[in-house]
Amino acid sequence: MTRRNRRIHFLAIGMISVLMATAAKAQPKPTAIPAGSKVFLNSMDGFETWLVAGFAKKKVPLVIVAEKDRADFEISGTIQISEPSKWEKIAAIAARVADEHTYVSTQVDVAIRVTNRLTGEIVYGYAWHGMRRAQQSAAEACAKHIKKKIEGK
Repeated sequence: MTRRNRRIHFLAIGMISVLMATAAKAQPKPTAIPAGSKVFLNSMDGFETWLVAGFAKKKVPLVIVAEKDRADFEISGTIQISEPSKWEKIAAIAARVADEHTYVSTQVDVAIRVTNRLTGEIVYGYAWHGMRRAQQSAAEACAKHIKKKIEGK
């Protein structure tokens, strides 16, 4: 191989490498949630309704669909609402006499996950814990964090 041919061969390999690296960067990450994706919300004991409202309020750039077959992603999860027992309420009342800042309240725990329906990969998960009637706060927190995931933050 002549010197000129070696140089052309080396340049060709270099150009191919650069093109392949550029193409690899241009493709979205498999764990990404692209803006405008269609999302199906599984039943979560009524929390999915709060989640729809949270998506609207936080302007999450996803399209919510009613049919699972039309969705790119699926959001599923759980919500657990724990009411204090009668004895906990009585103890809180007694404690409040001594310390006015002591109270007992309903506990709300929410966990969601976003699954890519094509690959089956779980691309995002989020858990939230709060008090009282916190479904709205939980839904808005979930929406805010999904929006950050979409924006790559």
